[in-house]
Amino acid sequence: MTGIKLFVWEHFNFTVSLNKKMRVYLRKFAARFADTIIVLTQKDVELWKTNLKVRAKIISINNPSPFPISNNKYKEESTTVIAVGRLKYQKGFDRLLKIWSDFKRIRPNGLWKLQIIGSGPEADKLKEQSMRLGIGSSVEWIENTAHIKRYYENAAFLAMTSRFEGLPMTLIEAQSFGLPIIAYDCLTGPGEVISKKSGFLIRNGDDDEFVDKLLLLSQDSSLRNRFSYSAREEVTKFSVRNIVMQWLSLLAK
Repeated sequence: MTGIKLFVWEHFNFTVSLNKKMRVYLRKFAARFADTIIVLTQKDVELWKTNLKVRAKIISINNPSPFPISNNKYKEESTTVIAVGRLKYQKGFDRLLKIWSDFKRIRPNGLWKLQIIGSGPEADKLKEQSMRLGIGSSVEWIENTAHIKRYYENAAFLAMTSRFEGLPMTLIEAQSFGLPIIAYDCLTGPGEVISKKSGFLIRNGDDDEFVDKLLLLSQDSSLRNRFSYSAREEVTKFSVRNIVMQWLSLLAK
């Protein structure tokens, strides 16, 4: 016996294998032989226990926010919705563009615009879709930037339409800047970041409900302010200090 402890740290959600059989095999191996498995969300703890015979201890430790909680006043006058992420199928920007076109059809003369911030293989396809939907003038495309902070600071709220996630960092980042959030309740993560006090969790794929909540949040600045206040309170659980303490506690055992 070496006395060495085997820790396995999983950064995908359990349902995602990226068509790699080795990933599926290694999960089974970890479940049987690891001392501790660390996943990103409590939902993933449930998925592991439900789908595998887990002999290892399995716990959830979130990723920390890369930003401190902003002290800047929330900009309730902003009419910008932001969406952040790599432009690929997982992130569901094609779904967001359809939702945005429905929103603009109901409020065609409004000042609201959508900023999509990111780069990726579907950029051209998504831009063509926005033109085909007739919303090109209200959608702004910003390539992946090191200055993402300025976009969080100037937005009214964030929208996320991912098909699946591990733990969506963009939601945690947005809350660090006091942004309300509307997001699909996909596997996994959104349900463990957003509460009823800080945003709207929409049943995955329910476009009509997403549009309804876009309309509501765009029309109600007092609601946005309340969500903003709660977001800054809730994101404290993702502070670097809090996450580091969880890791130290694990390693000390």
